[in-house]
Amino acid sequence: ARFSKPFASWSIVPSWDETPMEQLFSRGLEGEYFDNMTLSGTPRATRTDEKIDFEWEGAPISGIGPDNFSVRYRGVLRARTSGTHRFYLTSDDGARMFIDGKLVIDAWYDHGPTTEICSCEMEAGREYEVVVEYYEHTNSATLRLGCIEPKDFDAERLVQMARKGSSAAAVCVSFPTESGEEVEVKIGTSFINFEQARRNLCSEIGDKSFEQLLSDTGEAWEEALGKIRIETSETNREIFYTALQRCMLLPRDITEQGYHYSAFNGKIMPGVMYTDFSLWDTFRSLHPLLVLLEPDRVNAMIEALLNSYDEGGWIPKWPSPGYSNIMHGTHGDAVIADAYVKGLRNYDERKALEAMMKNATTKGTGHYVARVGILDFIRLGYVPTDKYGESAIRTLEFSYDDFCIAQMARAMGDGELYGRMMARAMNYINILDPETRMVRGRNSDGQWRDAKDPSISGWAQGSDRDRETYFRNITLFVPHDVQGLANFMGGNKALEEYLDYFFDNDFYYVGDEYSMHSPYLYNFIGKAWKTQRTIRRLLDYNFTNDSWGLPGNDDCGQMSSWYVMGAMGFYPVCPGIPAYQIGSPVVDRLELSLANGKTFTLIAENNSPENVYIQSAELNGKPYTKCWISHDDIMDGGTLVLRMGSRPNRKWGASAEDILPSVSAPAGE
Repeated sequence: ARFSKPFASWSIVPSWDETPMEQLFSRGLEGEYFDNMTLSGTPRATRTDEKIDFEWEGAPISGIGPDNFSVRYRGVLRARTSGTHRFYLTSDDGARMFIDGKLVIDAWYDHGPTTEICSCEMEAGREYEVVVEYYEHTNSATLRLGCIEPKDFDAERLVQMARKGSSAAAVCVSFPTESGEEVEVKIGTSFINFEQARRNLCSEIGDKSFEQLLSDTGEAWEEALGKIRIETSETNREIFYTALQRCMLLPRDITEQGYHYSAFNGKIMPGVMYTDFSLWDTFRSLHPLLVLLEPDRVNAMIEALLNSYDEGGWIPKWPSPGYSNIMHGTHGDAVIADAYVKGLRNYDERKALEAMMKNATTKGTGHYVARVGILDFIRLGYVPTDKYGESAIRTLEFSYDDFCIAQMARAMGDGELYGRMMARAMNYINILDPETRMVRGRNSDGQWRDAKDPSISGWAQGSDRDRETYFRNITLFVPHDVQGLANFMGGNKALEEYLDYFFDNDFYYVGDEYSMHSPYLYNFIGKAWKTQRTIRRLLDYNFTNDSWGLPGNDDCGQMSSWYVMGAMGFYPVCPGIPAYQIGSPVVDRLELSLANGKTFTLIAENNSPENVYIQSAELNGKPYTKCWISHDDIMDGGTLVLRMGSRPNRKWGASAEDILPSVSAPAGE
């Protein structure tokens, strides 16, 4: 940090490092494992560990199942220093902690990944009994114990630490100032080291004033947001551009003058790196939107994913900045395939396909789980519920990711791989239950689980309504074979009735990514007018221009991009297919400035909150009856005119030849 005037005094508040558990628990921590969630009966297994730091994939220990188990750890902590010790207990599902019999952390209930903190005064040399208890209900299993010991520093030591570049929780500086005087502070940051932070300060800010940086930032945002010009009401304008701004925040570039810190191998590496990919969310519409608006950045993001593969062995699922095990599929596959089939190829495509195939064929390491249950998926054609949590959605997502790999293989001319992966892409049918006409868990022996089995989702643990909600939402995640889903249900009419019931009874929630695409599924069965009606209701009702303007978590731009593309009038139901489903635009006119220098224009004539139905359409002056538009049509520029009205035109987009063909081609075709 550089200041515009000298400061009179300064100090730091040092940050304290976590103490290795083996230094506090010299005799380890003895764990007793129970095959129930109540720590009752006789332990089925025991084991002593140096520390508690687990993300269990499958069973935690031989003899105990992956779900509905509990464990009690006991250890003796010998305090090395006197003072306040701070303990951190991270868990997924129920956990509690005792020190000398006193309950100090109580989170004994189902919950998502949560960190509880407590402080305890301890005396140097004294021993304390520490007990940690945990129960796992279903799905993720995480338990981690950490401790920060107290440390004392005198004033001179703090000065020396600051001069040497010690990490700190805060820096305190003071100035003699006149009334109203401003002090300007310029700050440089780096993931690499302090010297790089100083270089970044010079290159990114340098001698520019606060006012100049403010002006430069405004111009940069104007250029970015100006790639889409719209005509609409002022309220819609505010909602649209606020959403578009959020779409451009993440993923973020952490490359520093040609190098990056790698959270995958702990080294400073050459090349580009992006982080904060919320891939389970953002593959759906954020990345397809960036393909249209920021193709150069998309190429760089894919290069970053491949650098992650080189440095850590896998394309990450949710890097922040390193590997995490969040969610189910490996949707870097979808991001890469979608960009590839749309012509973005400024990266090593062979390495990309190699990395995608590793996702599709290789069991994770434990530290990074990749596709949990992938070997059983290959062997059985589905992920078995008796071995893995949330097996139904894993089966559906693995099938979709395999479809994406198939599309890239076909575009690269590998017909054999295309056929093989397309056959696997149809595995989703193996967990669709003919009795309920919805997804349903299956055991390894092929037997169906109970039709109301709450293991369908970690969030479906409440009422029958909660469970039904997730069964119905998850069932619709077959974006790559909508016609196949309709056929399973009994035909297009049956899928139409399913969707009608789904929306009319409020099972749809725009913030639930499983079924974000579902309003557009009517297009695939000749009922485009129902897509138009449904999407406009959702866009107009769920998004506002006030502090409650989003209907839930933005998920790193996914919800905002869902709005932006919906408001523009076309949406990528199935990334990996270079086409977009046409809905009902909120805006009256938009001009999309493309990187190739062309402009795509969409005009919604006679558009209003009441006139949500397409009466007719023209593309470049010629009648257009398709309820979808290809990526090439957009990239070629031109003008799409939609004439809107208050009554549905049930014939527009309804003919079989106007509906995007099914992609469930036979293997090898």
